[in-house]
Parts: sequence; C-alpha cells; structure tokens
Amino acid sequence: MIKNEMTQYTVEEATTSWGQWRLIWLIVFVSGLVLIVRDTMSARESLVGLGQIHRLICMLLLGIFVLKYFLKNPAIPFKSIFFFLTLFAIWQVITVMWSTFPPWTLYRGVEYLIMILITAYFANSLKDSEHFYKWVDLTWWFVGFLVFSVWASVILFPHLSLAPSKGIIPFSINGLLPRINSNSVSAYGAIIGIVSFVRLNYSSEKKWKILFLLAIVTMVLSQGRSGMGGFALGIIIAIMLMRRAGWALIIATLIGILISYFAFDEFFWEFFMRGQTEEQFWLFSGRINVWEYTYHYFIVDQPWKGFGAYSAGRFLVLGNYLGWSSLHSTWLELAVGNGIPATIFFAVIVIYSWIVIIKHCLANYGEAFNSYFIEISSVFTALIFRSLFTTHFMVHNDFVFFLIIGTVFYIKSNTHKVNHFN
Repeated sequence: MIKNEMTQYTVEEATTSWGQWRLIWLIVFVSGLVLIVRDTMSARESLVGLGQIHRLICMLLLGIFVLKYFLKNPAIPFKSIFFFLTLFAIWQVITVMWSTFPPWTLYRGVEYLIMILITAYFANSLKDSEHFYKWVDLTWWFVGFLVFSVWASVILFPHLSLAPSKGIIPFSINGLLPRINSNSVSAYGAIIGIVSFVRLNYSSEKKWKILFLLAIVTMVLSQGRSGMGGFALGIIIAIMLMRRAGWALIIATLIGILISYFAFDEFFWEFFMRGQTEEQFWLFSGRINVWEYTYHYFIVDQPWKGFGAYSAGRFLVLGNYLGWSSLHSTWLELAVGNGIPATIFFAVIVIYSWIVIIKHCLANYGEAFNSYFIEISSVFTALIFRSLFTTHFMVHNDFVFFLIIGTVFYIKSNTHKVNHFN
C-alpha cells in the first residue's frame, strides 16, 4: 500500500512539474515573437517599443522563475554543457563595459542569460524520458504554428504577405502576425520537413507525408536559399543515421542525372539566383562585401574583446546600412561583438553539442524513440549551415537551439533513461 502511494505521488508530482514547465516553455516561445519590425534608429531611441511589450513581460516572468529556481539550486547552470554556455552568456553581459551601445548590450545580454538559465532548469527537471519526448514534440508544435501563421497570412492577406521577387517565382511568402521574413519561413519549413521525413520512416501515418510536402512547398515559395541548403544537409544526415545508405545513393544518382540535363540545370540556377546577376549571387546578396568590411575595419582593430555583444554589428558596423539589423552571419556577429576568443569558445560548444547527439544516435541505433534524437541532430545540422548566413544560436528567441542544448544535457545526465519510459 505504501509503495503504491509513493508511486502515485511521484507520478502526480512529475505531471504537475511538466504542466508548469510546459507553460514556461510557452512563455519562452511568446517572448521571441516579432510583432513589429523596427529599424536601427528606432531601436536606438527606445530599447522597448510598443511591439516589444510582450517580450519584456515574458522575460520578466522568466526572470522570476529563474530567480526562484536559482535560490533553490544555484549549481544547475554550472553543470555539464550549461557550465560553458553560462560562462559565455556572462561574458556577453560583461562586454557592456566597453560596448558601443551599452544599454542594448545589457538588455539583450540579460535576455540571453535568462534563456540559458531557464533551459538549464527545464532540462534538469526532466526525470523521465516520456517528458523529454513531450518537450521535443511541444517545440515542433511551436515551429508548426509559425508555419501555419505564414500560410494564414498568405490566404487572408496575400497583398501584404507576398513580397515581390525577380526570380522565376515572382513573389516570396512572409508571415504578418507574427512577422516572419522569407528566410526564416524557409528555415521553419526546413525543420518541419526534416522532422516529418524522419517520422514518416518510422510511422505509417499519412499526416507525415502531407507535412513533408507542405514543408517543401513552403521552402520553395519562400525562396530562402539557406533554409533549403540546410534542409538538404539535414536530410542527408537523417538518412545516414537511419542507415538508409541505399536511399542516399539513389537520391544522389537521380540529382546528378537531373542536373546534367541542360534544361533542368538552367532552371535550377535561375531559381536559386532569384533574378540576381552571377556576381550578386556569389557575393551572397552583398554579404561578402559587408563581411570583408567588418573584418578589416573592426574585428582586426579589436579582436580580443570585440565592441559589445549584440550592439557592435547593428549600431557600429551597419548603422542604417540597407536596413539590415544584423551582419547575416552568426560568427561575424559574435566576432565583432564578443571578440575572436569568445567566438571560438562558442563554436566549440556548438560542435561538441552536435557530436554528442550524433554519437548518441549511432550508439542507440534500433532503440525505441531514437528517432527523436535523429530529428534533433538533423535539424541541428540544418541550423549550423544556416548560421553561416544568418544569426542563430546567439539570440534569445532561438528556442529550437535551446531545446538542442537541453538535449545534450539530458543525454549526458540521463543516458540510462533516454530510450526507456520510466
């Protein structure tokens, strides 16, 4: 009788804990939604505008949760992978002392630190594999919601959500509420495509085929090249981890045949060039010029400590350049803001995390629910590719990255529980 009561109590406690953490992860998601896009001048004049009120409220709530958990157990943020990420986040806050725009560095740096801490406590709270898989599913649901919101915008307000394009397809799709640019639309489509591809290999449900096709259409109509490139790499990794080597050979052969056919080759390049000249295409839409300028005039000048996290790229290097709010590269953004040593430090964290998840997938081939880790490793591969051309991993609203880091912590802390429901 006593044993049964203890078991019941443990289950009820775990359920209550999951309900609370699910709400917290929803707050994390809402905090990253972009309702109003601001230019650099507006951001400089006011750290928080009308369109960022929800973000401030959410971060305050998350900060309260972090403080509560930290007072109970201050050691968690310094365990395993979070030890290094917490140090990195603290360094970003420290750069406020020499930042080109201190208020922005402090504001964004504290946001990121809160996200690292809340993820650490979330991952530590997962005492059984069932709730870990629920966390993964919940995150994919959030991504799916963003893709759904884009299509709702296209259907309800096509004149606002279809941006003109000079390529074969005369438009690219964008999200209106929340605001999602075409490159991000492509990235979210890639995530849904990779997840549905893995799941349709393990499930007979037709919904995964439908979602996979919807993801392909989303990527094509958004015309986000980094998203499609990441998707291709993610699918290759998924095939390899599922040990579908035959599929990889067949797909590679078919692609080779099609590209060798002149008409397809011409169509292929015309689509990806999106009406740009060959020079513009190979300069990555002007990114190369901006990156060279950033390196020669800023990074070389102060390579060790940078010019202030988050503020250097936007306010020092770019100003109002082309309306850009970032350098369109995670690694250049980190180098100019945090310095080269901190950038290398962060790169090691990312590479280590990828290796841990990949090794886990290989070591647990054939185990129940290994597909979840295949999904995560494949999505991570796609995001690493995208990080070369856009800002990833270093921003507070990258909830998929925080799930990935939480996965690394969970693997290292609960290896014996990962593939078995308790």
